[in-house]
Amino acid sequence: MKTRKIISTACFLITVGIVLMIIGGMNGASMGLNVIKTEQNSIEVIPNKKIKTIEQKIDGSIKDIELENYDLQIKKGTENKISISYYQQKPEFELANQTLKVKENEQGLGSIGNFSFSSKSEVLQLVLTVADSTFFDDLTVNSKGSSYLEINDLTLSNLVINNKNGSIEINNVTSEQMALQSRNSSIEITDSVLPLLNIEQRNGDIEITDTTLAAGKITQRNGMIDFENNLIDGLDIQIKQGVIDIDDEEVVNNHYQKRSTNQALTINIEKGSFELN
Repeated sequence: MKTRKIISTACFLITVGIVLMIIGGMNGASMGLNVIKTEQNSIEVIPNKKIKTIEQKIDGSIKDIELENYDLQIKKGTENKISISYYQQKPEFELANQTLKVKENEQGLGSIGNFSFSSKSEVLQLVLTVADSTFFDDLTVNSKGSSYLEINDLTLSNLVINNKNGSIEINNVTSEQMALQSRNSSIEITDSVLPLLNIEQRNGDIEITDTTLAAGKITQRNGMIDFENNLIDGLDIQIKQGVIDIDDEEVVNNHYQKRSTNQALTINIEKGSFELN
């Protein structure tokens, strides 16, 4: 019985080796292979190719961006355009009804018996450059997988970000309303003006520096919240387990004196520590 299993496994490996040699010959012997995955009688081959980039100018406005397992960067530039970095197959993207979607392509490479072979595109990063910092009025970013999101130098009315895993970086952004929601992400905000900020985070750290906060609520289950040199005029912090570190005591105290209700900063921590320096 064991001998039969060994022979069967050996035959399978030999077959896979032959197929990979054929694929390598089709794509160039020097290409090499990066990753091989087997799942439900399928094999995914990711060649070790150089990263490619496609660019296209943006026609029309964008209100929604839908992401999978790749990164997003928004920054100022000389023109409004989309730039996508990817491996292998050229991905598809569409901008319709003010919604931007990027879809990875998969090319079949044949099959042997019950086993199919395919080469799949892998999007690495989506970069949006905008010539005008007010290009977006309302913007919602939804990431279904693990993404690094970086948003720089924007002025807009409403910004909503939902990120399952990864990180969120906000730098030099002015938004009348901002809502950030994450499951397992780090959040970093710097040099921004946010009259209304709401953050819901399950696990991770939150770092806010050199930012004006007028109102809002931060809810965190587990992690660390670090404030440094911020103007806080009204904020409610609720943390279940973790550490809160505020390194702008003078600013906070000044705002406490300005508000008759003495509720410029409300903190509720169930288990952990609180430091006010």
